[in-house]
Amino acid sequence: MHARLKPLLLVVALAGCGDAVLTGASPGERCDPPAELASDGSCRTPDTERVGCAPGEADFEGNCVPAGVPASACGPYFEPDGERGCRAVLPPVGACPDGQMALPGEVACRPLMPCGDAPFGDLPTGALVQHVWADYAGGDSDGTAERPWTDLAAAVAAVEAGGTIAIGPGVYEGDTVVIDRPGVSVRGLCPQQVEIRGPVDDDALRLQADGVTLSGVSVTGHRGVNAYGDGIRVERTWIHDTTSFGARAGSGPGEVQNWSRVLVERSADAGVLTSGEGGVRIEDAVVRSSVEGELGISDGITGLGLRLELALKRVLIEDTLGFGLRFSANHLEAEGLVIRAVRPLDHDQLLTGGACLQVRQASTGNDQFVPLTTTELRQVVMEGCPGRGVNYVGGEHRLELATVTHIAPPEDYELRGEGLVASQDLESGANVEVRFSTVRHAERSNVSVAGSRVDLFGVYLAPTDAADITYQAAGLVAHPAGGQRCYVTLRGSRVEGGVGGGVKLLGSDARIARTVIADSRSGLETPHGGHGVIIGEHQLGAGDVALVDARIEASQGFGLVSVGGRVELTRTEIAGVSLDPAGQFGQGLVFVGGTAALDEVLVRDTAATSLVAVDGAVLSIGESEMCASDALRASDDVDISVPEPNRCGCGMEPSSCDAYALSELLPEELFPEH
Repeated sequence: MHARLKPLLLVVALAGCGDAVLTGASPGERCDPPAELASDGSCRTPDTERVGCAPGEADFEGNCVPAGVPASACGPYFEPDGERGCRAVLPPVGACPDGQMALPGEVACRPLMPCGDAPFGDLPTGALVQHVWADYAGGDSDGTAERPWTDLAAAVAAVEAGGTIAIGPGVYEGDTVVIDRPGVSVRGLCPQQVEIRGPVDDDALRLQADGVTLSGVSVTGHRGVNAYGDGIRVERTWIHDTTSFGARAGSGPGEVQNWSRVLVERSADAGVLTSGEGGVRIEDAVVRSSVEGELGISDGITGLGLRLELALKRVLIEDTLGFGLRFSANHLEAEGLVIRAVRPLDHDQLLTGGACLQVRQASTGNDQFVPLTTTELRQVVMEGCPGRGVNYVGGEHRLELATVTHIAPPEDYELRGEGLVASQDLESGANVEVRFSTVRHAERSNVSVAGSRVDLFGVYLAPTDAADITYQAAGLVAHPAGGQRCYVTLRGSRVEGGVGGGVKLLGSDARIARTVIADSRSGLETPHGGHGVIIGEHQLGAGDVALVDARIEASQGFGLVSVGGRVELTRTEIAGVSLDPAGQFGQGLVFVGGTAALDEVLVRDTAATSLVAVDGAVLSIGESEMCASDALRASDDVDISVPEPNRCGCGMEPSSCDAYALSELLPEELFPEH
């Protein structure tokens, strides 16, 4: 009994993977498949020319480099880690003593600033300067350096707009200090010797006038520093041990405030809460060691506000509770950002916590216009978070030169462990572009896509290396959600070590070009699950998937399995498919229903048949090579178009490939649920 054979009539639609410009596109625009969004913002579609880089490599600044973060791109804050990523140059978590910090790129802890000679060192003097020194005992205070105030409130009352308050050593405790005159500078001798201690139920220090500057002090109390206005600067300030927010920063439309060389530690609810409709810039800062507050979590940095724009440069967030950075506002950009060692929440809260970075499309909950939430992150490291490394919920995002690693819950947690997640909010899915990045050692999956669009270019994915893993930990998983399909592109990338599947596409459209999927294996509880690529059905139907100039190698059980999908393979190699642990399967290609078009496909070194087709599958096979002795096996309801001549059995003369009937169908339980 042979499957029906007929002359090849179907021309493969995707004949190559070169670049030919089709249309112009503004940055951030997404292109309809099979077109791809190029780095210059244009939509490009494959043509018949092959690109210069081999599968698993991508063009970085004119050179073909292996997928992952190029070693030359790690500096100045990071160094190559030997696993296609970067590691932060920093002391270990918790190494710095109170009041000292190390920034990304530094190997030693140090104070925020040196202390001058008491009482005022190099602090300003003059007619517009009000001096304060807690230890002055003259009893004739007038605010001069010779006769300073002993009470900070007196200096605040006396300072004029544009003036300066110079603070000598001491602890200044009392009601909230309010700076409401524009241009006032509050300068302490150094944070180690000057402390402003606020009330138990309010802000310690409130900056509410434009152009105010704060530096050289430490602040503690219920809430630390609350700043709102344009041109506010907070510098060389240590905020610590607050029972609520360490700092609050915000400004109005068109306004910007700047925070630099700031250390926030042991704050509750959030180390730094940013809000408003303007811009906040945080540079050379450390937020660490948060404690649980009334809200039950304590983010390192939180961004809220429909039009807030937050910029971070050379910032370390570590040892926080719930989230490292949580953003639901207009625009976030970051460079030299490190988030590490986020502590987990309780079991029932892990679904909403435990992420290094969570970005959620801002929403008002009504029909009011809400700007799109966008992010641009470059040269960042996320590591040691229990739930997720990077979690995008709606919005549009670009992640470049990023290393996301060791994303795993403690042993007693049963949930999560995902490197990068893109999912939809109430309105639409996330649009995510990831370039020259590494996501590895994530226990459940490296990349998970739900109802979203994700473009991975020059990306290296490597799941957990645990030898005794019992669950599925695929390199990439995509499935519809909320009635929305996924579209995924993998270009110039490498996926290796997937447990239960290298790439799993359920009801999702995808294009995999110049990509290697290697070393997929079975877990202890998934003995048939070492597939390189799985294409499955969903309620929204099967996916359209194209593999061009791709390679699937060293998988267990199956190279590629498609259940009901529409698949096109062009210049693609499937090699080294071994038997699954149960010893039943070792097929290169398996098609259960659906359609498939193969052109210049090589299937070699498989433990069993090169290609199996069942359940009414329709196949069109161009000039391809099947190396197994039983090259093709099919059930009698399969329709296969095979041209003459073709090659079955590598090294043999071209001959007709016969399709032999299967003695039995493959077990249904091996394939994804419909």
